[in-house]
Amino acid sequence: MEQKIFKLQSGVAMMVLACLLQACAGGGSNGNATDSTAIKNDSAAIPSPVGNPGDDRIANYRGIDVSRYNGDLVAEIDGTDSLTFIVCKASEGLNYRDPDYDKNRQIIKQKGMLSGNYHFYHTADDPTTQANFFWSTIQTAGVPDMPPIVDIEQGSLPQPA
Repeated sequence: MEQKIFKLQSGVAMMVLACLLQACAGGGSNGNATDSTAIKNDSAAIPSPVGNPGDDRIANYRGIDVSRYNGDLVAEIDGTDSLTFIVCKASEGLNYRDPDYDKNRQIIKQKGMLSGNYHFYHTADDPTTQANFFWSTIQTAGVPDMPPIVDIEQGSLPQPA
């Protein structure tokens, strides 16, 4: 079991490292360093939720994650909802791209909400290949408001023998 846990942790670390290396290298939407500057400038305008537990600044950030399984949920969200951000599923495994990804990102942008992207991680697949696929998928949507997110769920973990 320890070996499986180590393999999972090192695989996730490789995927996160690959995403960070791409971002630090200026591998933004058009592959130049200006994109990483745009991320810094856009992020500076967003109030930081960092603080002590119970701090009102933290309590004011509410969000959900969406994928094609949620249908038109993003379009149905309006000003009466208390959401400040929506994280969209972009990719899964080695080659699955969420078919509603672009549509969801456009609607979120039109609504003026913060957006993020996530990748559904498969422990049996190569982490570097997954990271590269995730990165190439999210580059098409422009500069996100949040760092890339890796979603690891029970179903993607190795099952005990």
